[in-house]
Amino acid sequence: MYTKLPAGMEVIGTNGFSCLLRLNKSLYGLKNDSLNWHNKLKMALEDRGFVESLSDPCVFIRKNMRVLVYVDNCILVSKDPSVVEQFIQSLKDGKENFDFTDKGSMSSYLGVDVSRLPADACLKLSQPFLIDRIIQAVNFDPKTTKGVCGNTPARHQLLSKAEDGPAGKATWKYRAKIGMLGYLQGTSHSDVSMSSHQCARFNNSPNLSHKRAAKNIVRYLLDTKYGGLSFKPDTLKVLECYVDTDFAGGWKDKDQDSPELVLYRTGSVIMYAGSPIR
Repeated sequence: MYTKLPAGMEVIGTNGFSCLLRLNKSLYGLKNDSLNWHNKLKMALEDRGFVESLSDPCVFIRKNMRVLVYVDNCILVSKDPSVVEQFIQSLKDGKENFDFTDKGSMSSYLGVDVSRLPADACLKLSQPFLIDRIIQAVNFDPKTTKGVCGNTPARHQLLSKAEDGPAGKATWKYRAKIGMLGYLQGTSHSDVSMSSHQCARFNNSPNLSHKRAAKNIVRYLLDTKYGGLSFKPDTLKVLECYVDTDFAGGWKDKDQDSPELVLYRTGSVIMYAGSPIR
């Protein structure tokens, strides 16, 4: 990787020829810097006995410890606190010269609140701040918003194109809000997955019915803001899979000849050691 000379820098003895500088190490912002960083971190972890997961290259496994990596943020997991302390000390004294901050016991990570429930020996993931952002993004006011119900995130009737329906007067950005719901449902609120997917199908041209359905999800989140996923490991380490399908359950709604209403929908939840993994 080469770069031009910075302004004001001169190289003696070039006889008028223009010069380039060859970089000996990566700089932040270059195309290959993320790969270089990951390779350096991977090498450091492998030198300390870790093995990169075959299914997820951001997870490193050792007999008594796990390291989860997101760019330059790491989660260290072990049953023995002394193991974590020894690992951190090895990074401080290591040849890699890592400059890092130890933030202690984890309470939040990438916008996700992590709370411990000692009585049940489990972890809970929630995102109340993201839900607040979603509520603000749609200018939602539960006192003035009509025609929505917060008992469930999805309406009983499946959404359709409704091309002849009214466009609605809402000024908030439908696609951006659905994108926020996509991150939320994939991280801590899987209960809104189906309803978010239904709304996402109409990102290109949403009308009034689709925006009402999106606001229905918002009202539901308003009532379940501090809810989330709970992880309580089971020592039996059993693998469980739950599936469901509606077998073209939308065929009887509205136009029975519409192709979008005769497609069946399915979903699944895979559990390992009592915790959802997919």
